Amino acid sequence: MGVSRALRALAIAVALTVGALGLQAAAAASGTAPVITSLSVDHGPTAGGNQVVIGGNDFGTSPTVTFGGAPAPLFSASQTSITVTAPPGQGSVLVVVTGSGQASNGATYTYDPPLVTTVSPFGGPTAGANTVVIDGVNFGTSPTVTFGGVPAAVVTRTQTSITVTAPPGVGSVAVVVTVAGQASNPAPYIYDAPQLT
Repeated sequence: MGVSRALRALAIAVALTVGALGLQAAAAASGTAPVITSLSVDHGPTAGGNQVVIGGNDFGTSPTVTFGGAPAPLFSASQTSITVTAPPGQGSVLVVVTGSGQASNGATYTYDPPLVTTVSPFGGPTAGANTVVIDGVNFGTSPTVTFGGVPAAVVTRTQTSITVTAPPGVGSVAVVVTVAGQASNPAPYIYDAPQLT
């Protein structure tokens, strides 16, 4: 009889424990959605790699963070603060925290505009077709380049360097790199003067 009572008591204890765990899981699944209230910085380089601290509430125990849908590696996380490393990107994107299966509001983060530092060579024939290397930062993943408003064919590109084929042109023109609607500073390029024969 004593053994039987002990087994019944154990079975009841197990049932209560399982029930409590089920209630906790249900509560987590139907919990409050995360809310973002602040970003320590709201912009950064297109190459990513900078740290961003996200402030808010109800981030849960194992949140995930995306920048425009791109996963951001977590450095640390609590219910009210998450530190992440921004992933590469371009233009303006939404930072979203997902916790307990629920997504937060989106906080706007803008990747920095492109900056041209050098154009080499800084001149060439009016017929174009020569190779020009443009160096700088924040060139993103899909830059476009124009010479005096005329598109140049992009041959290769990285976050800091773009190789293009110069289009035909005359005189002095501005070389501009555009990334996700953001235009760089203009850099001068001079087409060769006509040769008298």
